[in-house]
Amino acid sequence: MIAIATQARVQSLPAEIEKLFREHSKFIYRTAFRVTGNGEDAEDVLQSLFVRIMHRELPPDFNRNPKAYLEGVSPSGQLMGDSMRVTVQTQQVSQDISLSLVRAGVISGNVRDADGKPVINARVRIVGPPVPGTAGEGPTALTTTTNDLGAYRAFWLLPGEYRVVAEGPRWRTYWFARAATATDGSPVVLREGEEVSNIDIVLRPSADDPVPPNPRR
Repeated sequence: MIAIATQARVQSLPAEIEKLFREHSKFIYRTAFRVTGNGEDAEDVLQSLFVRIMHRELPPDFNRNPKAYLEGVSPSGQLMGDSMRVTVQTQQVSQDISLSLVRAGVISGNVRDADGKPVINARVRIVGPPVPGTAGEGPTALTTTTNDLGAYRAFWLLPGEYRVVAEGPRWRTYWFARAATATDGSPVVLREGEEVSNIDIVLRPSADDPVPPNPRR
């Protein structure tokens, strides 16, 4: 049985909603994370959505296509049907409408081999925290590749905590810094409008020796 915790109480999900949670929670979390850039905020969106579903009357066609219904979730956890809509007439002036913009951040670094040579066209992924209740890596926020100097620059990232992984057809997968798994990787904290540089990764050929121990341990 899956439970959703709120400040007031802990509620067990009814069987039909628990089924929806199992089938769609990862999708909703990934979508929310891409918008918020923060694992805790994405988890709050996921939790608040299912709490609201438990206390509202679902539309008649919900069971025919629940994913389409759940895709209509706004970053604040509201259903799109509950969002505020503003209708204006020609030459009408609407006041007291504010929009908040967040300055994006950048993560940059270099990917090299064990001899210090640049690895060209290595695939670099910027990964968020894992989905709550699951093991392994989280959703990929952005994917880029290294240039002819082995450098990469991942931009338009929202503030949050990320992990960085580099990989390629002939290379073993390594997480920053020198880790074999996302769990052992070092988190990179990105603040609003900030560029975090020198997030460098060393790759070894896939047939090379085993991944060395994480130096943080």
